[in-house]
Amino acid sequence: MKPDSRLSNIDLLRVLSMFLILLTHCIQYGTVWCAYEGVNMDSLWAITDWAVMYWGFFLASVGVNCFVLISGFLLAERTDYRWKSAARTWLSTFFYSFFICLLFVLLGKASARELFHYAFPVYSDVYWFITQFIGLTVLSPFLARLVVTLSKREYQIMLVVLAVMNLRLFKFPYGAIYGGPQTIVWFVFLFFVGAYVRKYRPFGSFRHFGKCYVAFGILLASAYMAIQVALYFKDGKPFDYGNTFNNSFTFLTAFLLFMWAVNHTVREKSVPAFISKAAPFALGVYLI
Repeated sequence: MKPDSRLSNIDLLRVLSMFLILLTHCIQYGTVWCAYEGVNMDSLWAITDWAVMYWGFFLASVGVNCFVLISGFLLAERTDYRWKSAARTWLSTFFYSFFICLLFVLLGKASARELFHYAFPVYSDVYWFITQFIGLTVLSPFLARLVVTLSKREYQIMLVVLAVMNLRLFKFPYGAIYGGPQTIVWFVFLFFVGAYVRKYRPFGSFRHFGKCYVAFGILLASAYMAIQVALYFKDGKPFDYGNTFNNSFTFLTAFLLFMWAVNHTVREKSVPAFISKAAPFALGVYLI
């Protein structure tokens, strides 16, 4: 397929989203989970690292949301059935899940029982993201039919209803009850948001989404750090790591980055071809 410069920005965001997902895992497993005893308040370097990791984590935690928003944007009017696409994703997931686990079994680091578990990665929910994403892929042609047939007003009402059922801003309104940050209901909401942007191009005259994304992400992380500092001086509670998950303030940060990509233009002629070739490998890198 000839690279389309108009969609190269979306492919760029796809690659960036997978990189951000990897980055959040590195931060989470390398620093956050290792810091439950708190940050050493006597070390300036420890406090500095804590702040930098906080900012990085909040800016990078948008990866999952952006990846699903992209799916809605690209599949907004694709009403054809997506069985082959779902099957390819499942096969890719099985390949990496099974054979990496097999390697660990041969090295004596995993059991045969675990190998059986990883042989059915979707059923066993080895990768929660892939499990929900395959479900969304199967549902996408039916969701796209709604995108095509609903009037703009009906579409907006549906988005409001889904937002109320999914968003969780300080445990309000109903995101913790209906949606949850790792459910197909949340992915459906993101799909419709991405499709709405593709169909109606809202905020078309605004050109500062990238700056807003960085500013809001840093401001949000700083607010959570301020809460940690306040608790430290009030109760002596050690510094820890707090975060907002997919269906909270993270959605707003992700939407800003997504809108930056939608309205951004890749001008270099060589970039679209490179991104077009690299984008299909993003999911494989995540699985590894």
